[in-house]
Amino acid sequence: TYVHDGVVAQLNQGASVTEAMRKVQLPDDLDVGEAYGRVSWSVRGLYEGYAGWFDGNPATMYPVDEEDAYRELIGLAGGVGPVAQRTAALLDAGETLKALKLTDAVLAVDPHHQATLELRVAALKKLQLESRNLNETGWLQYGMREAEKAMKP
Repeated sequence: TYVHDGVVAQLNQGASVTEAMRKVQLPDDLDVGEAYGRVSWSVRGLYEGYAGWFDGNPATMYPVDEEDAYRELIGLAGGVGPVAQRTAALLDAGETLKALKLTDAVLAVDPHHQATLELRVAALKKLQLESRNLNETGWLQYGMREAEKAMKP
């Protein structure tokens, strides 16, 4: 009920789904740990259940793959090398989630870019070390295995 009401409040305030995922958190007296799921995942489910799939961004109404846009952005950034360097800097600075997202962009252009695959594994390992969640850990391990497979010639 607490999470539900928090999501409804965020919707009524015009928050985006990612804002709501960051803002709605259980108080200490209701926190039972997140060994199986995450409050933020429940927030997303409730939010999208009420608001639907459309996030208010006209670009998401059309069937354009993120990968196509990533290719354009990587080209504008000077190629995969500079973006991989920025990814490494973000990872070093503790910006693990941003670094992980940038690996998606590079790997959309060059699925076997070794430095980026190594950075992806490093980011996923960092997230796994911080996780106490069984589902999250499983998906992080899957992501590492997939990146490691892509590293092989």
